[in-house]
Amino acid sequence: MISSCKNYYPSDLLDSNSPIFQEIQQHAGTINLNEGSTFLFPNRVQPSLYFVKQGILRSYTVHNERDITRWFYGKNNLATSFQSFLYGLPSDVYMQSLTPSLLVEVSKDYYNYLCIEYPVFKDFVDQINGDYLIKNQAYVDRLKTYSALERYEYFMEENPEINRCVQVQHIATFLGITPDTLTKIRKKCSRRQDL
Repeated sequence: MISSCKNYYPSDLLDSNSPIFQEIQQHAGTINLNEGSTFLFPNRVQPSLYFVKQGILRSYTVHNERDITRWFYGKNNLATSFQSFLYGLPSDVYMQSLTPSLLVEVSKDYYNYLCIEYPVFKDFVDQINGDYLIKNQAYVDRLKTYSALERYEYFMEENPEINRCVQVQHIATFLGITPDTLTKIRKKCSRRQDL
């Protein structure tokens, strides 16, 4: 789910002497967020794409006065409301930092410029978006077919840092279970590890 974009980096994006690296370094903005900062809101068009350099973010919705985590974003992930950023539609999510975070902000206009001037950047973003779609479909499939315990075990295996750093209620709503159920599952898993 929050697998790193590192696997997709073309060498030009990592080489500090490359033109694209220099371009992004000079023109993209940075945002420092404190834990708990909300920086994206529903019903607004999202004008930027964020690259997570440090920290953990989550996107969430509110339904019947209850917030439901939709996705987690960790270091080297791209984070935004993609339907809003790419298509100019109002966002349907909030975005919140769960730990102190450092983001690189790329505006829509600058994103379009980078895609035209540096095809390697567009290829990189397309690869990340494709990976996100595959991971999202797998997540939906697990919600439908895995038990609560299986969903948590999978989550724990794939996202150990989130599991350690993020509040129980955020993980629980992401997994489609109650915080009480997640607490019981965690105790059960802990007892099994002690054996």
